[in-house]
Order: sequence, then structure tokens, then C-alpha cells
Amino acid sequence: TEQYGDDELVIHTTDRPEPLVHFAKEQTVVVANNLDVAKTMLDVWTGKRPTATRLASDDDKEEDAPAEMAFEPLSLNQEFAAAMRRSKGTKEDPAQLTAFIDPISLFRVSTRGNFSAQAGLALLPVLGLDGLKGIGGSVTFATEDFDSITHVHVSLEEPRTGVLEMVALRPGDSTPENWAPADAASYTTVHWDAQTTYNVLGELYDSLRGEGRLAADVQARISEPLGVDFQEEMLGAFAGRVTYITWYERPARVGSEAALLAVKLNDTKKFSKTLDKLTEKYSDNLEKKSYGGVAYWQLKRGELAEVPPEGAVDVDDRDRRRQERRREQQVMFRQLRPSPCVAILDDYLIVCDRTSLFEKVVVTKSDASLSLANELDFKLIAGKIKRQAGGDEPSLLSFSRPEEGFKVLYEMATGDDTRKRLADAAEGNEFFGALDGALKRNELPPFAVIAQYLAPGGGMVTSDETGIHYTGFVLRRK
Repeated sequence: TEQYGDDELVIHTTDRPEPLVHFAKEQTVVVANNLDVAKTMLDVWTGKRPTATRLASDDDKEEDAPAEMAFEPLSLNQEFAAAMRRSKGTKEDPAQLTAFIDPISLFRVSTRGNFSAQAGLALLPVLGLDGLKGIGGSVTFATEDFDSITHVHVSLEEPRTGVLEMVALRPGDSTPENWAPADAASYTTVHWDAQTTYNVLGELYDSLRGEGRLAADVQARISEPLGVDFQEEMLGAFAGRVTYITWYERPARVGSEAALLAVKLNDTKKFSKTLDKLTEKYSDNLEKKSYGGVAYWQLKRGELAEVPPEGAVDVDDRDRRRQERRREQQVMFRQLRPSPCVAILDDYLIVCDRTSLFEKVVVTKSDASLSLANELDFKLIAGKIKRQAGGDEPSLLSFSRPEEGFKVLYEMATGDDTRKRLADAAEGNEFFGALDGALKRNELPPFAVIAQYLAPGGGMVTSDETGIHYTGFVLRRK
């Protein structure tokens, strides 16, 4: 320990060059990884070192500032204040955890004397990353309506340039499409100006590689191999909305999760011609099919070896068991193998990793009552989001049901096939034997008992003149 004024500093020596230091003051514990920093904090805290109303700009600061310089309270930092305005919670439910970091200033200070790192800093204005002013946020637990609320605010300088301008989020309608299935495990939709992203990328790429290099590389590496004009026929067809859905195929098994990616199109008739070009080019690997009157293309899969018939008789028991194991493995492999497909439905290009999900989507479109938009838990999440700043038209909206994933695990754990496999594995295996015995002595409760602890959650992202803000929350079960 070291006495510093009226306070005691506790110094923990480690293998690192700098010790870990902590002190307690006014019901607050402070931890620092530098002794001088801890002393400086105490000096400011006790008034031995003055605080400035406003520090000079970075351009006016000396590289080695005098020890007696005035310090600015964090509360006067504009970026910190902007982040906290959006993240502080309410008077009734203040945040339990609050954080803020100025990544560029931290990197600048921590890499002094490192030539390579300083050279990297010089590139930040070129890339537009010098506009990243700070990242702050908070977490609030156990409020009246929520199990948790998370805020993250990225403070950005306006106007945004370079890489930061490429994050071209736009506000928009986030109502689930009429084909989004009601039993989706998760749903995320985002509005993005891809043309702006591509244009800014071109400016950055050309500034580093030479005028016109991005267009030339895209032509050589994408347009020519695919036989389409990437800029006109693909990027130009994008209407600015992308949706991602996960869903579980029944019966529950390992690998039953399916995913869908949907891209909204400006002109489906025009893009249909582009899709025809692509499917024709790769016709050897694609098979055209139809479901519910909707055409789709499925990736052809190589034939699996013949599955041995049930109860096949061989020379001896050992060969019979080997044959049965081979059959089980091939049946499982068939179930686990994805069956990717692509189609145009309404004004969306849809890509699924399992045909069963595409079929589910087609059925949902035929009956509006089967859509996620009509589900009570989604409406509840959407209503909470609309009450947030910018919630009427967020750039991104997400919705999740952890209950769906746990239900699959529960069905697998309680299924006859799983219990049989576990019983077989328990023979001669101490771990599986103990697990099998525990499940037999203590049956799992009905899933409804578990489900009462699994509440849906949601989130949103907005973009405004102060930066990009994320709000995420999990509802509290009543």
C-alpha cells in the first residue's frame, strides 16, 4: 500500500510492467492499471488539480502536456453527453452499468512512440475513420417491463465520410412481409442504401489503387464470370431492404434450424431476366421445381450411397451391427444436408438453405393469418420499439424467440430416439450412464414450465445527426 494524501492506494504487483492499483473513496472503488493515473484521479477528485471548462482542441495540445494542466470532467465531453442522453435510462429505472470509450484518442495515447501505429493513425482521415468520436452505452436490469435493456451509441462527426459514410442505414417500414412465418425463431430486417455504400467504396478503393480500379476489378471478378452486369443488373435491382429469418424444421433434430435471406427488388420482371441468365449458366448444378405455383431453383446434390434395408441380415452379429450403424449415419446425414434454393416471391429475391423453409414461406403467403406480423408477441415487441426515439421507422428491427430454440432441444432430449441412443451409449460409459440414470430418476418438467422463463426480445438501430444508436431488450415474464 501507499499513502497518498488522506487516501490509501493498494498496489497489486503482477508479471506485467505496470501494477494494478485500486482505492476506495466516497463509497466508490476505483481500479487503474497505472499508479500515476490513480494519483491523478485523486488529485482531480480532491481539488488539488483544477478542472477546465473546456480543453483546447487536439491541434492545440502539446505532445507532452505539463503535469499541472487542467483536466476536463467527463461530464463536459460532448460525445459522452450525447451517448448518455440516449442511454441513461429513466429516473425510476437508472442504468446499472454505464460505459464510454474514445477509441481514437485511446489508440493515439497508447501507441506513442510506435512508428507503425502512428502511420496507421495518419490513414484515419483518408478512410474517414477520424469521424468516430466515441462509443458509449448502458445496461439496465430487472425493470417493471423488461429483464434487461441495452443501449449502445456510436457518436459520429457530421458530415460522415469514407468508411463511416459507407454505413448507409436509412429509416423505413419494418413490418414483417406477408410471407414471414408466424413460428419464426428470429426475424431481422434492415434498410440499407447499397448504392451509396458502393459509390463511397469506389472512391476509397480508387484513391488507394488508382482511378477506375474498383469498376475494373468488379468487371473482371464478378460481372464477366457471372455473365451479368453487376452494377446495372444486380446492384441496381436492390430496393434497399434485406430480411433475415431463422426457423426450425420439425421433427426436432440436430441441424433442424433453417435460414432465409430475402432481398427486396425494384423491378421483379427485370431481375427475373438476370436470374434466368444465372440459372442458365449454372444449369448443371441447379434443378427447377415448383411449389404452390411458385417456381424455384434447388441446388442439385450428389446421390448418397444406398441406405441398407431395415433389419438386413449379414454373416454375423458384428457385421449386422456395423450395417445398422451405417444405415443410421446415412439417414442422419440425409437429414443434416442442406437443400439450398432460390426464388422470386412477390418483390423479393429469396434464398433458403432448406427447401422446407421455402415451402413454409409459400404457404404463409397464401394465408395472411399465418404471418409473423399478426403474432401477439411480435406486436408487443414492435409496440415497445415504436415508443423509442426513431422507433416509428428504424433502420433495423430485430425480433427473437429463445423459446423456439429451447423447444427443439427439449424435444430432442425427451424424444424416444434420443433416449434410446443415450441408453445404448450408457452401456460401458460412466458419463452417459450417469446422465441416463439421472434423466430416468428425474424426468424433465413439461416444457410449459421452462417456457415461462423464456421471454421474447427485440432491438432496433437508428441513424441520425449524432450517430448510430442501438437499443435492445428482453421482455419480463409477468
